[in-house]
Amino acid sequence: MLKRIRAARERIRDAAAAEFAVADAERERVDSRKRDAEETRREIVRESGQRLKIAAHIAEIEILGIELGGADEGIRQAAHALNEATKKSEVAAGLLRGCERQLRLSERLVLETRKEVSKIADKNEQAMVDDIIASRWSKTE
Repeated sequence: MLKRIRAARERIRDAAAAEFAVADAERERVDSRKRDAEETRREIVRESGQRLKIAAHIAEIEILGIELGGADEGIRQAAHALNEATKKSEVAAGLLRGCERQLRLSERLVLETRKEVSKIADKNEQAMVDDIIASRWSKTE
């Protein structure tokens, strides 16, 4: 029965590990998206000087402002998504640690039970040997 419990805990741990892997991959994807949004904003800022120099109308300056605002909003959204993905990853990591702890406990129980069964078997074998020796001594007397 303990072996079945250990096997079940292994499956639970494996499922938790898969969930953590998915959550961590999502966190990395969102982090990459945030870095891309930051890089896009930096490019807009780098180009803004040149664009302001050649701007012929106020509309071109407004477009630059709209682009910067859009880039800032993209960064905010990506930062929020990264925060959420990080939380999910941390929760999944915590669950995985709990499952690993439970698995180690079940493995230790199986090991201790095996040792106890082995001790009982050794005691029974020794008792049987003692009975055989005792019966031989009683026959010779």
